[in-house]
Formats: sequence, C-alpha cells, structure tokens
Amino acid sequence: MSKEILMHKGTALWLAKRTNLTNEQIAAFCNMHEIEVNAFRMGLHHNVIEVNPVDSFLLSEEMISECEENSSKRLESSTLEGKSNIRRTRQYAKKHEIVNAIFWMTTNYPNVLDSGIAKLFGCTKNLVVSIREKKYKEYDKVVPRHPVVVELCSQEDLDKIVLKYSK
Repeated sequence: MSKEILMHKGTALWLAKRTNLTNEQIAAFCNMHEIEVNAFRMGLHHNVIEVNPVDSFLLSEEMISECEENSSKRLESSTLEGKSNIRRTRQYAKKHEIVNAIFWMTTNYPNVLDSGIAKLFGCTKNLVVSIREKKYKEYDKVVPRHPVVVELCSQEDLDKIVLKYSK
C-alpha cells in the first residue's frame, strides 16, 4: 500500500529546509519540478506551510538518511498496515496543535457545537469551551491552524461536521 502525498509543496518545503537531499530527490518524491524545490531552498515560498513527512508516517528517518548518503537513491513512502495515516497521526499529535485547530474551528465555524469539535479532534468538551470562551490558560499563544493541514482530521470528516451543524 503506497501513500499519496496530500500536501506536496508543504512536504517539499520541509524536506528542502531540513534535509540534505538533492532537489532531484525531493522533486521526484513530491511530484514537483526541481526548480520549485530550488526556489524553496532560496526562501521563495509564500503561503506554504511545512508538513513533516516523518510525523505523518510518509517517510522514515532511516529512508531520509539513506537518501542523503546516496544521492542516486529515490525516496520511497513508508507503508503502514491497518489504520489510516490520519487516524494514526492523531494519536501522536501535540496538544498545542489540537488547541490551535480548535481555535480555528471556533473562529471559522462558530455554529459547530463544542461536543462536535471535541469528537472530531478527540479531546474534551471542557477544552473546547475554554478556548471558545477565551479562558484557556495559554490563550495568548494560540494560533489558528487548519486541522487538515496539521493532520488532526481528514477533509471529509471536517466537511461532514461543518455540513451537519450548518443546518
């Protein structure tokens, strides 16, 4: 089972900034042109959010290391049996990403109930309420982040819950 890269440019940006892989290796893996990857290395990446392919189980650290040592080797996606990538990632998500996604949801979709948001992100309703009411202890550090970008849910799950509460 091979994996499809959901955020091509974000993954390429992360690899370009944080690894010693060649532009050709990154471009081939992310299905992009080498010139685009080179532009990322030069800092020409506006409105592109980095996506860590290791955290999203797309690549392993070992695969990246092997390809850094041998520039002729191509990156290959990791394979996981069983659960989908999005669901596995949720287990390892950091709390601040969940908080940021809750803030994004409450700002962009205020009609979605707290219980719906809590179920979507696998957190407590009290956490959602504290962020919505601006009583969260570190509220001043919260930054709205799209939950699909930080891989807390799939776009389909997000669309379902927004549609459910838009009626």
